[in-house]
Amino acid sequence: MGKKIAFIIAFVCAIIILTGAALFFYFDRIAVGILDKAYNIDIAYKNCSKSFSGELRFTDLSVVSRATRMGIISKTAGLKPVFKDKHFAVGFNLQDGNFIKKGGDRSVRYDTLTALVSTPFNSNWKYREIRGLAEPENNGVKIKEFEAISDEIRLSVKGDLSYKGMINSDIVIYFADSLTRKIPPEFANVVLSNEKDGWRSLSVRLSGDPDKPSMQISSKLFRLNIHPDFDRAKSGYVK
Repeated sequence: MGKKIAFIIAFVCAIIILTGAALFFYFDRIAVGILDKAYNIDIAYKNCSKSFSGELRFTDLSVVSRATRMGIISKTAGLKPVFKDKHFAVGFNLQDGNFIKKGGDRSVRYDTLTALVSTPFNSNWKYREIRGLAEPENNGVKIKEFEAISDEIRLSVKGDLSYKGMINSDIVIYFADSLTRKIPPEFANVVLSNEKDGWRSLSVRLSGDPDKPSMQISSKLFRLNIHPDFDRAKSGYVK
């Protein structure tokens, strides 16, 4: 799970650098070459155009990490620089996108906590929109918004990644009623919180080393703390 969230933040880093480099060089292929070599990321697309506002429009965009073989692909994508209060940020909006994993994914499961938390990253899901806003910082990157939206599942991420590789993020996964019915009731009633229109949510907080993060999973009734040293894992019901 930590590596998957770390990939999202690495993806956002790539988006920021791709946008900044393309605007600086006025030539997107140079920006792609910089990212490919410096960040161990494969970037491919069919077409790219630039508007007078500085927005980059891509078709058939894919961003894949060579290290984890994880990636994001989308039919169309818009990347736009944003300057607010003298801070540079990048807004992004991908349509008809999904996460991918080279070598394929296992079928989706809902009967364990690990499977449930990993559900949004399965390549079987097609998101009609993946959008967000990210801002580079002195020591890393801040994800101010990240949302992946489909009819049955939604993913929300906010957090930071330092250039030293430390992660600090809050994740909320939303399940529509059609998916919640696939989760064992006794399990769903403990770990999920009720939301509007029949949706239910699972909240996860990750911090530390993405390879061995501290993890806190919570609902209105239940809280589980998992530390890198699993002997220190604690769980209990919220009073």
